[in-house]
Amino acid sequence: MDIYLEKIVSEAQKRNIALTTLCQNAGVGKQTIANWKSGSVPSMDKVVKIIKYLEMSADEVFEIKPFQKTVLVTAEPDYIRIREKLKSAEKALNYGFNESDITEVRIYMNSALKFIEQAIDDINNKK
Repeated sequence: MDIYLEKIVSEAQKRNIALTTLCQNAGVGKQTIANWKSGSVPSMDKVVKIIKYLEMSADEVFEIKPFQKTVLVTAEPDYIRIREKLKSAEKALNYGFNESDITEVRIYMNSALKFIEQAIDDINNKK
């Protein structure tokens, strides 16, 4: 059973509401949830009606995680690692390595740094 369906059924059980009653009270066909349990694909408008009736949030039902937490956890270590690699590439350039050999690495790392810095700025601005 899909997580959203498990959450809806669990909430109905907590409130001692029969699934057919829940469907009728939410304004959808009384067999809607039974059909979902049997594998039919739910329409979003029916899901919304049911979760509104139960006064649940879509974040809760679908386990939507805040974007910034995910990016922050993954972006900062990547940013630090890429920044260190860029510094190493620049040092190698200063020690006489052929500049054309390092140009591609420098371009890639600079664009990666800009992307990650922008992601971190976006996260910090949302706090």
